[in-house]
Amino acid sequence: NGILNIEGNVTSENSITQGNLNILTNSSFSTDVSNLTITNAVENAGTITLTGEGENINEITGEGGKTVIAGEVENSALIDQNIDVNTGASLTSGLSNIGGAIDNDGDLILNDDNEEGAGSILANAITGSGDTEFSGKISNENNISVTQNKVTITDGSEFSTNAGIITTTEGIANLGTLTFTGGEHTNTITG
Repeated sequence: NGILNIEGNVTSENSITQGNLNILTNSSFSTDVSNLTITNAVENAGTITLTGEGENINEITGEGGKTVIAGEVENSALIDQNIDVNTGASLTSGLSNIGGAIDNDGDLILNDDNEEGAGSILANAITGSGDTEFSGKISNENNISVTQNKVTITDGSEFSTNAGIITTTEGIANLGTLTFTGGEHTNTITG
């Protein structure tokens, strides 16, 4: 259970199993998501880029840091900082594992992961030119802005929001239940 510090720009081509991973300020670390197993947490004050296809099981925290998704990542741990999803990349995550704003230019799938059945609350802004999909019972009761190419509410899902804070280019694909709680509606709705 060692400690790995990243100072400078490092790309990893092999597996890393450590107790802690520290990415220092003005440093960057790129790795295939399936090659990284950190027992405690990734403390990221720089930039970590997750490539490849697989599951992120590593908690990622750090003041001023950024997590970049450049592959197909299924996230099952807290990412408590801003997240960029690159064009051609995808991030699937429960809402409780997202702790920062998301700049999504790829595919973002956010799931209701509240095990008590009460639904999940959208707590972080989503910007960018990508597509976002909401699955499960999700409320935007804090009036968090969502600016995307397209927003999809999946079959059987529920999404409630102020109409005026959702901005899309191609509209909203509603295959579930969409509830507007106020605001000015400006998006095409299909489904």
